[in-house]
Amino acid sequence: MRLFQNSGVYATYRARFETIAAGTRTFDERLAVFMADRYAATHHVKPVIEGDESAFFTNVDDEILQHQWAREHGMNARASLEDILLAQIEAHRTEVFYNLDPLRFASAFVRRLPVRLDAIRNAGYSTVATVYSKQAQWTRFVALCA
Repeated sequence: MRLFQNSGVYATYRARFETIAAGTRTFDERLAVFMADRYAATHHVKPVIEGDESAFFTNVDDEILQHQWAREHGMNARASLEDILLAQIEAHRTEVFYNLDPLRFASAFVRRLPVRLDAIRNAGYSTVATVYSKQAQWTRFVALCA
């Protein structure tokens, strides 16, 4: 199972993070600083925490982090955060998209997600319910809880 965990960072934490992440030059460096600081670590799934090769993690609202990844992967410097996220999902060959920020995305974005995400495999997660939000219709995806 190829797991992609997406999160976001609250504004109250962002100032601290920008201070401790100053000087990072790559996606991996910046992400390592975030993970080492343990912000919201109780929400990170085991494969992400353990650095499992089949797992990928990002903070979609961290423009510096996302544009570092985009630059490292030859994307246009003006790519939108949504386009970068979709490229990350494709590059990772994601099977399970574990989204901790479902209110961030409109239905138009959700419709752009790869169809293969419909096939959720049981890998120690319990299926709960389909996610609904006022902004997006997630009805074709199963929500997971760790």
